[in-house]
Amino acid sequence: MQTMMENRPCPSCGSADTAFLGEVQKTMHQQFSFERFSMQRCPSCEMIFLGQELARDDFAAMYEQSLQFDGSVYRDQETIRIAKEYYGSCYRKLISEIGTVPTDARVLEVGAGRAWMCMVADEIGKAIAVAQDVTAECATECPWVDIYVVGEITDPRIREFGPYDVISITHVIEHVPQPVKFLAALRSLLHERGRMFVTAPHRPRGWSHGSPMSEWETWSLNHVPGHLQYFSERAMQVAANDSGMQLVGWSLHEEGEAFEAILSRT
Repeated sequence: MQTMMENRPCPSCGSADTAFLGEVQKTMHQQFSFERFSMQRCPSCEMIFLGQELARDDFAAMYEQSLQFDGSVYRDQETIRIAKEYYGSCYRKLISEIGTVPTDARVLEVGAGRAWMCMVADEIGKAIAVAQDVTAECATECPWVDIYVVGEITDPRIREFGPYDVISITHVIEHVPQPVKFLAALRSLLHERGRMFVTAPHRPRGWSHGSPMSEWETWSLNHVPGHLQYFSERAMQVAANDSGMQLVGWSLHEEGEAFEAILSRT
């Protein structure tokens, strides 16, 4: 087991000039390369992130060797109703902005899990819906998906159905160790008029720079080391620009606990 070290530059702007906010304990039961983790803040782009670089075995333990969607809540009818209402509203807004007829739309959901965005895209207009995840946990449970790719986003089957009018990344980007590289790869799959929809945890409710880190550890969306970074608006702007896109929409939800971002190609 390694000792706690801070050796990870800002995952958005790449700056190594970061500030130590405090320590956080792991919230997952698996064994990882570290038991304690540092929380860092980038003064340049205001990204908050874990300071440690995780090993390949850490990611395998979190995602490939454990179940993410086995709880009954993911199959509960009220949960499904709420998901349809939320993602349906987001999807209608996105295709309206780009002027795509629902029956002509192509949708890619990355890190899809139960593939809620694909579900509403299929129900609203029988769109071509492609889902991707690194595990097969939900691959056979989503009949509304045309193809569920179990593999990396570089899998050639994904490109076959593109370019995509909508690429949805919901509660995924916080798990990705190199988010700028990740966004650049997805940009190559996005239609020139398309939109990328990103939502993820933002900050504990009421938290601001200078608030105690104890508020972070009691936050329900604090998952260590599953959540590697928490974007600010500035960090998302930088990441979008460096990946060949631009941030065209940003809003906070759930009293600041989550954000929504919309990106387009430049």
